[in-house]
Amino acid sequence: MKRYISFILVCFLAISIGWTESVVTSFETNTNDPTVSTNGSTPLSETTATDQENTPSSSQASENTKINTEETTFRHMLGFHGGMSSGAGLCYRQYVGKAFSWQLSFLPFYTSRDWNGKSSGFLIGGFFAQWFLSDFAHPAISLEGRFFIYAGAIAGYFVESEGGNDYTLGGGGGIGFETYVLKNIVFTTAVGYNTGFNRLIQHINSSMLSFEGTIGYRF
Repeated sequence: MKRYISFILVCFLAISIGWTESVVTSFETNTNDPTVSTNGSTPLSETTATDQENTPSSSQASENTKINTEETTFRHMLGFHGGMSSGAGLCYRQYVGKAFSWQLSFLPFYTSRDWNGKSSGFLIGGFFAQWFLSDFAHPAISLEGRFFIYAGAIAGYFVESEGGNDYTLGGGGGIGFETYVLKNIVFTTAVGYNTGFNRLIQHINSSMLSFEGTIGYRF
């Protein structure tokens, strides 16, 4: 019985020594290997390399910023314009950079019989140019826009079955303000001075106040 117990103790001691040597060897291997972390997490060197791969470079960031800027730059506008010195009707406007824009408007009309039984019609064309002065923003009322000075020209041709044909020429200039709603909707208001010439009465008409207005969609 004593021999049997002694044999069991010897076996247990041998197993314990072997397990201890295995743990020590494994620990030394992991400590000497730079790619293995002692706490089982991802090595610092690999984590740093992964972060560098996922982080965009400065050139990529500047390129993305440039793309976003280009996407928010509006070059064209379509809408409706009415002005005493710059014409009326459907209009097309083009923005040239941030300091200037030009616009053309066009309004045709004709009826074979008006309220007094006569046929009549007219064709009006206009030109409108803006030179932007400064930007304006008021966060408290969510208003932003730009002040500008303008110059306009108008030409009209009128037809009447009994009264003959007539034409008028005019132009003017002044100051105005342009504001934007939802970035794409444009409201333009301006006031200034205008003058015009009418063929039938052979007289130059002038007015101290000239009002211009536009509503449109820019893209």
